[in-house]
Parts: sequence; structure tokens; C-alpha cells
Amino acid sequence: MAKGNKAQAWFMDFAVAIVIFSLVLISYYTYTSNLSKQNSIVLDDMISASKLVSSSLLSAGFPGSWDNNSVQIIGLTGNDQKADDDKVFQFGELSYNSSKSLLGTQYDYLLFFLNQSNGQVNINGVCRAGIPLPDPIYDIKAAYLYSSSDDSFLKDLL
Repeated sequence: MAKGNKAQAWFMDFAVAIVIFSLVLISYYTYTSNLSKQNSIVLDDMISASKLVSSSLLSAGFPGSWDNNSVQIIGLTGNDQKADDDKVFQFGELSYNSSKSLLGTQYDYLLFFLNQSNGQVNINGVCRAGIPLPDPIYDIKAAYLYSSSDDSFLKDLL
């Protein structure tokens, strides 16, 4: 009789373990599916915000000939859809938080100008604007340049 009770206790432990495992598994899949939905919503929001920032920057802004004291909407072009040097300069002089607020975005941004060969372009002293990137810190004790005629792999670097 004692033997039968032990088997029943083991079966109850197994059943409880299966229920707990099932609940954990269901919770995990529910959480991960909700997480991917949240990421998708955030991504869609970021894409919408980037489109709004882009359209604002490609406009003339408001007022049409704005400066840092009068700007209400930032725009970097004139009526001819070409970059206006004065507006780009004024934009480069704005603080990051002020420009972020004027662009109406909660997300960080970085604007830089490229030419047709993907080289960075300086427009009226402004190469990039947006989130302040930290300057790289180098901890170099010594630097060497070594080349030998036997090192053909260096020919393109020198």
C-alpha cells in the first residue's frame, strides 16, 4: 500500500512541474511577441519622425529668411531646393537641444552633407550638425611607419 502512494506522489509532482513549465513557456512567448510588436511600433515612429525632419530640412523654413533669433521652423534650402549657405551656417550655430526641439523630434539626429562620390562636404563651415559626438581619445605612446619593397600589401596604403 505504501508503494502505491509513492507512485501517486511522484505523478502529482510531475503534473505540477508540467503545469509550471507550460506557464513559463506561454509567458515567454507572450512576452517575446509583445516585445517585437513594441520594437515595430518604435521603428515606425522613428521612420515617421525622420521623414518629418527630412521634409523640414529640405524646405525653406519659417520665416523664409530665418536666423537663430527668428526661426520657428528650420529649413536649409531656398525656394530653388538648393542648400542656402546662410541657413546652413545658422543651423550649425544652433544648440543641439534647440535644433532638436525646432525640428519637432524626440529622437537624436545627425546631419551631414555628402557629394556625389560620397565624400563629406563642408558648407559654409558646417560639415555635420546634430548629436554631439565625443572626440576620439587616443592613448598612443609611439607610432611607426614601416615599409619595405617586399611588402606589396602596403602599396595601396602609402
